[in-house]
Amino acid sequence: MSLDKVSFDGPNKLITVVSGVTELDVESEIYTHWKLWVLNSGGSMYDAAFRVSGGDPILGNQSVPTYYFLINGWKLVITDLNLVITTNLYSDDYLSPFVLNNSSLIVKNSDMPCISSINDTLTAMTNIMIDMSADINNIDNNVYNMALNIENIENALTGITETLKLILGLSQNNYRLTGHLYNENDKLEYVKISLYDNSDLSGVPFATYEMNATYDTSGCLLIDYKVTRLS
Repeated sequence: MSLDKVSFDGPNKLITVVSGVTELDVESEIYTHWKLWVLNSGGSMYDAAFRVSGGDPILGNQSVPTYYFLINGWKLVITDLNLVITTNLYSDDYLSPFVLNNSSLIVKNSDMPCISSINDTLTAMTNIMIDMSADINNIDNNVYNMALNIENIENALTGITETLKLILGLSQNNYRLTGHLYNENDKLEYVKISLYDNSDLSGVPFATYEMNATYDTSGCLLIDYKVTRLS
């Protein structure tokens, strides 16, 4: 009976590759079809053709390579073909599991660990990327918070500097009085106070104040004195 790329001869224990086939996957195109032949086409009356080993899970999503062994004298017959076979096919009974008739054969056996599922691998990679993205976001947030803290510190220092300058100015450091006004008794009633950053008293003052004084009816006795900021 022919099943896709191979046919099974139970009495003679032969698996024959169909004419025109150029590549065979042992698992999906020989072993799986042999199981179907055993279950559905009378193959159960003959000696088993295969045993399988491997497939055990190891690190991550990897597994031990799966090995397929032809047993009980079964052979794979290849006639007039140039064939490539994949997925680790060996023989329990002979040095080679193949019978070659005017054919060339390339067997791609591999001892590399197998990935159990490309979806599992993609999921794992996606999770790693999500974790990396979260870490990057956390770094961005931390940098942003640090920038805010630096800005707050700078503002605080600016406020402290401004306050110190005002204290120095009001303590008669680098200031100038202008716009004097006097009463009839030559008592100072008003003056403008300008505070400067430099001893040259040049440029634009960084703060200005005004002083207002009030005297009694005689114009001599001071009864009120106040200084208020203008700018």
